[in-house]
Amino acid sequence: MYTAKGQMDLNSTLKQYSSLVRRLAHQMIAKLPANVEIDDLIQVGMIGLSDALSRFDAAQGVQFETFATQRIRGAMLDELRGNDYLSRGTRKQQRSIESAVHKLEQRLGRARFAALYLLSAVGGSVGYLVLADPAKPSWYTQVVGASGAVFGLFGALVVINRKMGLDSRGLIGVVAVNAAIGFVPGLNIAWQAHLGGLVTGAVAAAVLAHAPRENRSLIQLAGLGGVLVVLVALAVLKLTTAGPAVYPQSSPHPGDRLTPVSFSASAWPSRTRP
Repeated sequence: MYTAKGQMDLNSTLKQYSSLVRRLAHQMIAKLPANVEIDDLIQVGMIGLSDALSRFDAAQGVQFETFATQRIRGAMLDELRGNDYLSRGTRKQQRSIESAVHKLEQRLGRARFAALYLLSAVGGSVGYLVLADPAKPSWYTQVVGASGAVFGLFGALVVINRKMGLDSRGLIGVVAVNAAIGFVPGLNIAWQAHLGGLVTGAVAAAVLAHAPRENRSLIQLAGLGGVLVVLVALAVLKLTTAGPAVYPQSSPHPGDRLTPVSFSASAWPSRTRP
């Protein structure tokens, strides 16, 4: 670690403490979102280690490992802050979603969790379709079911917590705040999809949570299948009874008629000439 002149050898010290950098990086990555790469943290940590080598003064009575740990961790945190373009509120919301996902997956298992998530996504799209007005632009606005699926997870967790006797007041507050955002003018957030996903997730969770012990798996499968059938029936009913839609006057082709012909992840009618 030291040369013949009593100075720290840069190369040997970097090699000796590289394991410290990796250990700190792995400790930090466990608390970070999945988009953060471990290699990036290690690279920045090595820069922090080099900085510690240049600044270390043994006369201060501090062990080098203690000093280096602070410099390495500080370099990693500075890098994360520099690349974090999300607001504090957005980060808090992201943590709430990740927590809900983790808890549900633990309590339901992967297969049931995946089924609930997909049903909630479909429920969000169906909710948007059912509540859309053919006479308004929202009828032919394309949407995806991701936000509906997230609200479905929230609704499901409330039901599961109630079944287990756990407190859900904090979670209900998160749902209420996020639901209210959908009504803010100018944001163009599909509150209909949020409502559809929330209701679908809660119903699907009730099917999973309240199924009797005898033949539980079969009953749960049949119950989730029943929820899917109801969603498809609602979508078909809306599409067959809504009648033709008309483009708004701002459309490039005012007066063109729309005939909804299919439904997948969103309500997207096809355009036909009169």
